[in-house]
Amino acid sequence: QAGSVPKACFAAHDEAPWRCMFIEHLLPFVQTPAFVAQSRYDAANVRDVGDATGLAKLGDGVAWRLEAAMQNDSARHALFLDSCFHHCMNWGQISSGTLDEYDGPTQPEAFA
Repeated sequence: QAGSVPKACFAAHDEAPWRCMFIEHLLPFVQTPAFVAQSRYDAANVRDVGDATGLAKLGDGVAWRLEAAMQNDSARHALFLDSCFHHCMNWGQISSGTLDEYDGPTQPEAFA
């Protein structure tokens, strides 16, 4: 057991403690407010950028997992889910909006 994972998560998932490594299982046990910044298309998880079906499945899966994590306690936690293709870069430079207009808040502005 890792000291950073709430023991209550391990207790709830005693039959499969590995689940506590995934946000949809972990976040309900996190008492400290969390601001989750994540890309639907995390470059570290993409095998083939030319596979539109695979990219759609990846993006839908990420969105589903985060929605599941947030639905129990959205008053305590917040989420900034972007649709940009990146991994651990450009944070603070990505803004929300549409394909035509990027006039929404950036991650730091949303956090504030």
